[in-house]
Amino acid sequence: MACRPLAACTLAGVPARLWTCDTPWDWAHLLTYLAQLDERELAVRMLANAFVDVPHEDQPEVVQSWVQENVEYTADSPPERLRQWLEKLQAGRPGEPFERFAGPAATIARGKGDCDDSARVVRAVLRALGHPARLVFMGTKQGPLHVVAAIPQTEGKWFWLDASLRARPGEHPVKAKERIDGRNA
Repeated sequence: MACRPLAACTLAGVPARLWTCDTPWDWAHLLTYLAQLDERELAVRMLANAFVDVPHEDQPEVVQSWVQENVEYTADSPPERLRQWLEKLQAGRPGEPFERFAGPAATIARGKGDCDDSARVVRAVLRALGHPARLVFMGTKQGPLHVVAAIPQTEGKWFWLDASLRARPGEHPVKAKERIDGRNA
């Protein structure tokens, strides 16, 4: 993985770091590494406790719905001076010039985040509840374009949990986007 921390900062009072990576797929590797720490966060364990009385098979749907209702989708956008500096640093490289990986505690506290932030909350809470949730990166050879949480099922199938779209529980993110945009409805 060719990623390096750039600077320390805080997001909603939670310590965080800004990162730079050499390739877009390095972002995916970094996010996977960071997600391994998520279910240890106190905010995640406290949120998971709110769902322990929900039947186990209903928990994924309830957690996805909670995140959809409580985490507003917003694209990452740094302050202007930082954005200009990052654009110079990123010049000639593919992918987003800026990515803020907020842990679940920061995302819950802010009440907003992009697709990877929402996916990390869903994944971490479900793992704290005993579900084998994972992050799934969707994209092209040039890099990831979207991140969702999913639970592996039998025969290579996935139960999709996209909280950044108004996806239905289990609905594939591409199908959800087409439905929301009115295509192939």
